[in-house]
Amino acid sequence: MIAVIDYKVGNVESVCKAFRHIGCPVVLSRSKQHILAADGLVLPGVAAFGYAMDALGNAAGYIKDAALAGKPLLGICVGYQILFEQGMAFGTHTGLGLVKGQVIPIPEGRTILHMGWNQVEIPSDMEIFRGLGPARYFYFAHSYYHPSRMTRP
Repeated sequence: MIAVIDYKVGNVESVCKAFRHIGCPVVLSRSKQHILAADGLVLPGVAAFGYAMDALGNAAGYIKDAALAGKPLLGICVGYQILFEQGMAFGTHTGLGLVKGQVIPIPEGRTILHMGWNQVEIPSDMEIFRGLGPARYFYFAHSYYHPSRMTRP
């Protein structure tokens, strides 16, 4: 079973529908029991970094503990951003600290809001993307990034 974390931030129902569509058991929850019992966690979200962290409440600790114990965790959109130590959307905010570094505004001179399809190089050791090949196109809609995760064309 996959637990999609329900913290009232964005696209949680769409993520659950996608898992159901492929026949994967899924529960939409923020309870400690579901987080600990799940085979994997999905942390989606559409919001600002600080708001998302506040909305997680006590679930933040359960998610962090589960991830540190080795449970697979997929962050989507701001759910990915809050995996980092800090985010700079509308002030400086502390994240889950599972990934080192900050999520900062895209520098001036780039198109902001960055929206569109971009090719992503996929490291061979990323099990979640196994079988996709060395690169794929993904859709983006964001204004923030982690500096080591952005390359110039």
